[in-house]
Order: sequence, then structure tokens, then C-alpha cells
Amino acid sequence: MREAGKENGAGEWTMVDRGKMKKQLKRQQRLEANPPVFKYMVPGLKSRRDPVLIDHVRDFTLSLLCDMPPQQWIVAENPRSITHVLALFIPGIQASDIGLSGPSPSAPAMPVELPRLPLPPPAETKLPILHTLFSHACRTRAPGEQYKMHSFIAQFLQIPLTGDEAKKRYEQRQEQQQSNLTPADLVLTYPQMKENDYPIPTYLRPQMRGMSSPAIPEPSTLLEPGWIETPQTMDTPAKYSLLAIDCEMCETAIGQELARISIIDAATSAKIYDTMVMPANPITDYQTRYSGVTEAKLKGVTTTVADVQQYLLTILHPDTILLGHSLENDLKVLKLCHPRCADTSVLYHHPRGGPYKPGLKWLAQRWMGKEIQKNDGKEGEQGGHDPEEDAKASLELFKLKLEKGTAFGEFQQDLESIFEKMGRPNGKRHSGATSVVVDHGHPAQWHGAKATTAVACTNDDEVVEGVVDTIPTHDFVFARMMDLSHSVGWTTTKNARQFPMSAVERASSPPNHPEASSDAVKKAFADLNDRLTRLHRSLPKSTAIILMTGHSDPRKIVQLNARKQNWEQQWRKTNDVMQIPKEEWWTSEDDRKLAAEVEKAKAGLGFFCITRHAPVVASTATT
Repeated sequence: MREAGKENGAGEWTMVDRGKMKKQLKRQQRLEANPPVFKYMVPGLKSRRDPVLIDHVRDFTLSLLCDMPPQQWIVAENPRSITHVLALFIPGIQASDIGLSGPSPSAPAMPVELPRLPLPPPAETKLPILHTLFSHACRTRAPGEQYKMHSFIAQFLQIPLTGDEAKKRYEQRQEQQQSNLTPADLVLTYPQMKENDYPIPTYLRPQMRGMSSPAIPEPSTLLEPGWIETPQTMDTPAKYSLLAIDCEMCETAIGQELARISIIDAATSAKIYDTMVMPANPITDYQTRYSGVTEAKLKGVTTTVADVQQYLLTILHPDTILLGHSLENDLKVLKLCHPRCADTSVLYHHPRGGPYKPGLKWLAQRWMGKEIQKNDGKEGEQGGHDPEEDAKASLELFKLKLEKGTAFGEFQQDLESIFEKMGRPNGKRHSGATSVVVDHGHPAQWHGAKATTAVACTNDDEVVEGVVDTIPTHDFVFARMMDLSHSVGWTTTKNARQFPMSAVERASSPPNHPEASSDAVKKAFADLNDRLTRLHRSLPKSTAIILMTGHSDPRKIVQLNARKQNWEQQWRKTNDVMQIPKEEWWTSEDDRKLAAEVEKAKAGLGFFCITRHAPVVASTATT
């Protein structure tokens, strides 16, 4: 039934669908009467021998957005009323920071009730907002092995393929394996060059504007001072169709600079160029253990990077393919932009998947049965890499890929990004769920590559702003706040610009935990409390919040791993335990200490709630 509406400003009459309005009103009233709420499942939690695994938090998150079986430890009542899902990762919070004791040995998975404010003395909390928003804290456990903690983020953001999807991927691999490849098929696409931070020729930069990579600034169309680029067109044919290149660098007062270059012609496997190069700025570290460059080897060298550039312009053609391993680093020290590049660190996969990249030494051993870089890590005249050997290894790997097919050298773990899974049409969202990653660093190049949108941030205030701006138009938001972690010394700002796949591998901090009363740490907790309060007030109604700390303090693991690495390096150099100072030995007792610290660091906390009219979320049932 339609009825006439009011006259609009233009003097025209609009028609109002009264039936449709009544239907929408009834639906809204039904939602108000039956709001969504999370409830813990006590039987399932009591029967668990371990805390909740990150896999299970991930699967529960996906169950809110797409077709996934229900969990046995937590459920969402009226899940279709949930409008958005926000997953927040905030490392740096420990149970003691919010007045909680250790887990119960008899029920390690049971959620712990968060006491209402104000806390009775002597208990105290550094994050009052958590007690306001959440009723309980749930014990979680980060993934890992006996002596290593794995990436919490990778575990949360990747999921095993279903049987049908795995079969489809297998069939695609079989087709790729049988295809006849040409070198041109293995050239990096322009989006790949941009994602892997390659220097881009000026004539390609306008074409790359607008590519969905918000973490990378829009490229200038001007060539930077001191840089060269291969011409866009040339009248003569290419002298070389494929060249393998490898550079060694020294650390100077301004950063990495070229110290040696080797170039191999793919057609003959012959070396056509190999020279030492004198950096333009004072050398602060020859990096001999990696570069093989020493003061003696550079003595009397007059070749400069400009001389190398002039030579390159005589052999390069726009049709020439430049090949290397992590070639973008070589191009940066050469100050060279080239349009056709191939990279064995992209063509071959790391066994743990992206964003890890495999090392050249490992690839040569794994896929060719060849030992290279035998002097890697050694000091002195015999230390470091040989760029000619490395360039030839890259070339052999490239030819092997051509022979075996594109699927060769890829570790197919039958995993996919959760953004891919939730983005497919499903029973809960017929068009699939839209997603956004709001994170420090360059999420578009790493874990946010498959999301609908990626927002790059440099601090937590930008993270809050990014979430508030994007959540109204996206079904799912993954965001990470790192300022607290930096303040308590778990990570460094420099490391956070990268994707910290493992807190153990990337953390760099003092050996002792900073005192909780320090001004910097106090301020970090207060700032985090304010940000979470501000964020909660800005979220749409019926937004599910899943807040995770991921893990506990990893710094003792870092300290022990540094000792272990030092021991292994000393052992490789001397092969004689008696030549190593006894205080630097690594013993079985140290192994036990490392295992114990890893187990402690795997402990994390999870918090679950849904925004409602009032700032206090209805308590979830645990009894």
C-alpha cells in the first residue's frame, strides 16, 4: 500500500512505501528486543587442557562473518544482528597489568572475571577501560614450537583451505606445472614491483598511480638526483636478453652503499662485469661477514657508482631482463630504475609462506642440492659472499623454474588469507564481507594485501583514526596498536615498520622489563586507555570487539637466542669448544631455560564484547 508523502522543496510530491517502512520498523524493534551477545560455553572450556588457541579465536571471528561451524568455547547469540567485527591486536598487556593472577591449573582455559571498578586495594589496574567494556578475560596461547614462538598475526590471518578449494588449487598447480614458460612469463608485474618496493622508471610511474597500495606514496615523475634509468625505447636490438646481477654493500655514514658488483650473461653463463666500487661516503662497517669486502680489497679502488652506472647504460636495453635475489636492494644501491625485473625471492616461496622471503643459500641447497655462501658469517679475508657465485645461483634457479613450471619451488600449504575466505559470497553475507587492515608500517605489502582496503599508520592515534574512518563501510577491521609494546620494550619503532611475523625474531629491547612505575610506561598505559575509550565511543552499534594481546613478554627469549646464536657462530669459526670462553657456552640447561621462557611468552589474553546503547557491555555467561 502506498500513500502520498509530503511535498518536497521542489514542489513535487514523493511516494512513501508504508509497508516497507513498517517492515523495517518491525525488524529494528526485533533487533532491539534480541540484541547480539557473546556467551562463554562452560562445559567446553572446562574440558580443555590448554588455553584457547589462536586458531580457535580466528575461527570464531570468521563464524561471525561467513559460513563456519560454531565453536565449543564461545557462541554469539543473534549473530545476524552484529553489524561489524573489529579485531584489535595490542601486545604489551599482561595479566598483572589489569589485576589478574595466573591461570587455574585445574581449568587453564576458563575465562577470569574482570573485577568491577574501583578495584579493592591492593589490586590495581592500568587499563580501567577493559573493566568497563569486558566482563571476562580469556586465556589464549600463541603458536610455536619448543624453542620458538611463531607469528600470532600469521596464525590469525591465515586459514586452511576447504576440501573443494584445496582441490581447485591443486588442479591449477597441475596446469601450471605442464605449461611451457618463457623468461618473459617470470618477469615481475608492475604491481609486484610496487609491492616489493622496487625503484620504478619515471615513464612507468603515471601508469602505476591509483594502484591499491595506500602504504606507498604516489610516485614522482621526476628522476631523483644521482639516479639513472633504462631508456623507454631504443632503436637498436638488445645485446643481452637476460642478465643476472648481484651486489655487495658496505655500511657508510649515509647507509648502504655499493662496494662490489658482478653481472652474468644468461646465454653463456659467463661473467661480463665484476668490479670493486669505492663508496662515496666514509665507511662505518665493511660488513665483511656478509659482503666479503675488506679495507684491503678496497685499497686503491677508484671506480665509483657513477662509473658503474655509465657501464650499465651501455649494456641495458628496455627488453633486457635483469635477474637477482631481492633485486630491489641491488637496484637501490646502483641507483638504477629498470622496467623488466625477475626476482628469485619472489619466484620461490619460503616454507612458512609470505611475507617471509627465502634466502638464496637455502634455495640453492633445497632445490639444486648445491652449497653456496660457505663463508657466510665469517670475518677476515675469506669471509662473506661471492657476488659472482650468488648471481650464478640466481640464474640456475631461474632456469630451473623455466624447466619445471611456475608451481615449482612453491610451498603449497593449502592456506588462504581470511580476507579471501570472508570475501566470497556466503550464507551470512551474500556478497561476501568487506575487510580493512589498519596497521603500523606497510600492511598493503604484507598481511593486508588480500584485504579490501589497507591503511598505513605510524602511531596508535592514526590507528584509531583509521578504524573510525573505515569501519562504517567495511564488515571486518583488523587493527594493531603498537605504542605500548614500544614503551615497555617488547618491540622497537624501527621493527614495527616491518611486519613482525615473530616477536622473538624481530624484538630488540633491554634485557630487563622496565619498571611499571616509570613515567614512559605509565603514560603509554594512560594513552592506550584514552584511545580505547575514544574508539569504543565512535564504533557503530552492535559492533563485535575481539581484543587480543597475542603473547607475553618475549625479551628473555631474545636474550637467550642472542647467546645461542653467538655460541653457534663461535663454534662454526673455531670448531673447537676449548677455544670458546666457558661463559659463552650454550648448554642443555640453557636449552631448558629457553623452552621455559618460550612457553611463558606464549601466554596471551583475549577479550570479547559487543557494543550496545550503554558503554557497559552485558556480561557473558560463565556459569
